[in-house]
Amino acid sequence: MTVIIGGGKSRRMKKHLGIEDKFNLPFAGTSLLSFIVKRLSLQTDVILLNAQTKLEGLNIETFKDARQKDEGPLGGIVTALTAAKKRGFSHVITLACDTPFFPDDYVEKLKAHSLAPLIICRSKERLHPLMGIWDTSLLDDLNLYLDQGGRKMLDFIGAQHHGVMDCKDAFFDPFFNINYVQDLEKAEKIAERYFS
Repeated sequence: MTVIIGGGKSRRMKKHLGIEDKFNLPFAGTSLLSFIVKRLSLQTDVILLNAQTKLEGLNIETFKDARQKDEGPLGGIVTALTAAKKRGFSHVITLACDTPFFPDDYVEKLKAHSLAPLIICRSKERLHPLMGIWDTSLLDDLNLYLDQGGRKMLDFIGAQHHGVMDCKDAFFDPFFNINYVQDLEKAEKIAERYFS
């Protein structure tokens, strides 16, 4: 099962473009979410979206955070793990809603690396904690961490037995994420050159 984590609000994009949910940004002739789902659907059949607002115009199951609001990205992860466990999946693959250029074999590679209960991705010496594969056995520990007020992804990950999957591309960062208007402009150029 694969979950796109799109629960947070994009204050920067709302300020400049008037769009509150980053995944609804116009991108590459469609929306950012549609671009991601189209690429991801070539790798997996089960795709869900964690988001706090109702999604229109795209046939994908959407669910809100399972716990209280404002728990940050880990709120999306615990929700994804909860959904996976309820559906009988042992693992959930996650990716951020603002990272459209993940590898063409992202899902396959993560499944191959799933010897540890948690694998996160790294590119250009930078960790990307929302990009990874999580064993549902981590759910109790994560709920406890959140109950105790923990919010930092890397602190939780560091306390678990985990591995790191390195990814690179000769032309662009496969985990380039869109945070600012300038990032969106750069991503459009990458999409036009390598994904059109």
